[in-house]
Amino acid sequence: MRKMRALSLLVSAFVMIAAGCTKEGPAGPQGSSGPQGPPGATGATGTANVIYSAWFATSTLTWADSTHTDFGTISRGNRAAPGVTATVIDQGVVLSYYRNAATAGTTLLPYVFGSTATELKRYGFILKTGTITYFVANLTTGTATGVTPVGDFRYVIIPGGVAGGRIMSGAASGYSVSDLKAMSYQQVVSLFHIPEDGSSK
Repeated sequence: MRKMRALSLLVSAFVMIAAGCTKEGPAGPQGSSGPQGPPGATGATGTANVIYSAWFATSTLTWADSTHTDFGTISRGNRAAPGVTATVIDQGVVLSYYRNAATAGTTLLPYVFGSTATELKRYGFILKTGTITYFVANLTTGTATGVTPVGDFRYVIIPGGVAGGRIMSGAASGYSVSDLKAMSYQQVVSLFHIPEDGSSK
């Protein structure tokens, strides 16, 4: 009888210990945040939807003269740009830059320089589906013929849809077209993680 009672007490003790182990107490205070994890594949580059060219010499374009409604006779050269779609033209943003080693400067197009007293020139571009047409206009005389700019061009195509004047997706989400055009070249390449050395995508 004593053995049965001792065995019964022993079993009861095991049951109580097991029950005590599975019972949860109140939640403790929240710990501090851990270190920031590495960004994902898209976050690391920020360029999932952005298309950009390498720098290309202005002399690689075939320049010819044509008439433009606003600028008169211009000198222009076409650059194939498959990323310039009808949707990009209607809802996206295309930025293009000019640089000249002689002046060591990089500037957003349109680029106006010179003097109204002599010759005020404009380097600009026009978008067509699949093509960017770069041009030189003489704003003083209305005639720029046989001109080939010296330097390099580069473009950045930013899709994403513009609603209410602001980009709706991607690294530029929340920025207006004016915001992007007001940025320096260095700010744009930093925002979209574009290599400054001219590598293309």
